[in-house]
Amino acid sequence: RYTVHVTAPGRAYRVLLTQGTLFTTGTQLANVSVVLPFICAQEGYYWAAGLLYPASCIGIVGGNSLSPYVLARARHLKHLVIATTTLVMATLVVVSAVSAWTKLFIAGIFLAVSLATGVVAGISKVAFSEVVSSKLEDHRRSDLVLTQGAIGAILAIGTTLVLLPFLAQR
Repeated sequence: RYTVHVTAPGRAYRVLLTQGTLFTTGTQLANVSVVLPFICAQEGYYWAAGLLYPASCIGIVGGNSLSPYVLARARHLKHLVIATTTLVMATLVVVSAVSAWTKLFIAGIFLAVSLATGVVAGISKVAFSEVVSSKLEDHRRSDLVLTQGAIGAILAIGTTLVLLPFLAQR
């Protein structure tokens, strides 16, 4: 016996907007093509800096490949897949930040985080697309994606500006 939960369209939009915005912010703060390579290069790990983007791409392919299996196992709980991937993304950002701050295992951790970020992004993107397509009308879907990107970018910039004084002291 299955219970069907009906979510109000406005509530679904707000929940999806919040999740997507936080996820977008996390991926921008731990961006493997913009942020992490420069930290690796600054610490002298040029070889790792060059491998971060390929590791992320391999992870995305792996995540996209794993997503049908993960979503089939999740069945009607795709929202939990999205919540879990968001939590994992936040954890990866914290792990990257701690590694960069303490200068411990930067190359290895950044490579592992890049690969894991790719996997999580691949799974999340497919899960998010399925949930959005089942919960929102066509015109709300495009609005959601644009609003998430805009708010996520603003949050990433705001976070960077708040952290900038701490980084300038180093």
